[in-house]
Parts: sequence; structure tokens; C-alpha cells
Amino acid sequence: MVPTTALINNMERSTRNALLHRIKQLTDALREIEPEHALLAGGWGAAEAGPNLRIKFGATYQSPRNQLRRMTSKNAYENSRSENQARRFKQVIEVDSLVARGHAKAAALAEIGIDRTAYYEWRSRMRDVFG
Repeated sequence: MVPTTALINNMERSTRNALLHRIKQLTDALREIEPEHALLAGGWGAAEAGPNLRIKFGATYQSPRNQLRRMTSKNAYENSRSENQARRFKQVIEVDSLVARGHAKAAALAEIGIDRTAYYEWRSRMRDVFG
């Protein structure tokens, strides 16, 4: 990588997009002329590169290390979301339990530490999930 200006980055992006567009046009023309051509079977250079070569127009290449980082970050996000959902569902159940035992709803909400708006929103979500 080399530090460059925004102008150079934009010029490179425009050039790359123009070339990818031209390659797509040529690929489509080859597909019309000879649909069974070896280059169309598994991507460009499939004979040399093997079956794992996949080229997507407009996609950005990510190294395996960056893919792993992205997936790790995505999994951490999903785990935190499910933990938050479980915590909120537990709070709703605890508030309902206190109210069933005779506590005032406002007092139960204050004791559990959830505000009224969040309580009703998560109660609605819990009904959607569990019926």
C-alpha cells in the first residue's frame, strides 16, 4: 500500500471500474459466440487457477486475514445482541413476576432497572418470539 491523495484514489477507482466493465462486455460477447468455452466454465483462468477462482464484478478483494477479522467481528456483534435480548427478556419476566406478587408496576420497573418504554417494547418482542 502506498499513501495517495483522494484524487489518485478516485482516478484508480474509475480506471478499475472501466476495465471491469470492459471485461464484463468481452465475457458476455464470448458467452454469445462460444458458450462452452473453458474460460466461462469456472471463471477467468480456470484452467490454471483451479476450481476456487471466483471473480465478482464490483466486489472488493479481502485477504483471508481480513475475512477472518470481519467474521469474528460479526459473530461478536451477534453474540452481544443475543445476550442483550436474553437479559431484556429476563428483566421483563422479573417485572411480570413482581407485579403478579402484588408490587406496583412502577415500583417493579424501578427495582429491576428497566424503564417503562423499554419494558413494553421488549415485552412485545418477547410475545413475537414466544407467542
